[in-house]
Order: sequence, then structure tokens, then C-alpha cells
Amino acid sequence: MKYSMLNLCLILIAFNSFGQKKELLVDPIDSVLSLCIENDLSTLRITIYCNQAEQKWEKLADKYYSLLLGGCGTQVEKQALKNAKELWEKYRIADLQVYCTLFNIDGTMWSVVRFDASTNLIKKLVIQLREYYETLNQH
Repeated sequence: MKYSMLNLCLILIAFNSFGQKKELLVDPIDSVLSLCIENDLSTLRITIYCNQAEQKWEKLADKYYSLLLGGCGTQVEKQALKNAKELWEKYRIADLQVYCTLFNIDGTMWSVVRFDASTNLIKKLVIQLREYYETLNQH
């Protein structure tokens, strides 16, 4: 049973990656996470690796929020970005609460699956913020 749950987790992680753009498949954070998981399959270590990856994605989100704020020309733009960040944080909390409620299943691997969902949520935000920043800096 332990290995079938591990396989499910790895399939979910891989499945999430297939829908992403090619450039995202080689993201250093994802590469390090995959390498760590390949080298140590213990649930505890995988949870630690996922937590580290999520923290790195959060730092990138903060970086892009700062870059975008620095590029805002008006107070209206800055306030709109700050409001969006605040609303996204509320969405994140609500989304993860629903996810944890729906997938409140016994077994240690489900904590990894929940961590993966949380990590992917912040990763999607970083991708969006990075695209905003790159688009605004092309002009």
C-alpha cells in the first residue's frame, strides 16, 4: 500500500507538470525537487522537500510583486497590485482549506499530495506574475 500511495503522489506531480509550458519543466526549483524525491522516497523527506520548494516559490512571488510594485507609475496601479495580492492570499487559504477537506484521507502520502497542491498554487502565481513583469518590460 505504501508504494501504491507513493506512485500515486509521483503520478500527480508528473501529471501537473505535463500541462505546463516547456520552459516550466526545467525550472530549477522543480528540478531540485525531482532530484531530491528520486534520491529519497521517505514520506517525511518528501514533505520536507516539498516545503522547501514551496518556500522558494514564495520568495519568487515576493520578488515579482516587488518588481511589479517598483514599476508601477501611479498610486492607483500600486494599490491595485496590493489589493490583488491580498485577495490572492485569501483565495489561497480558502482553496487549500477546501482541498484539505476533500482530501482528508488517512495515510502519510496524502500529506505529500496536499503539499504538492499548495506548492503548485504558489507556482502558478509566480508564473503569472513573471509573465506580467516580462510583458510590461518589453515596452
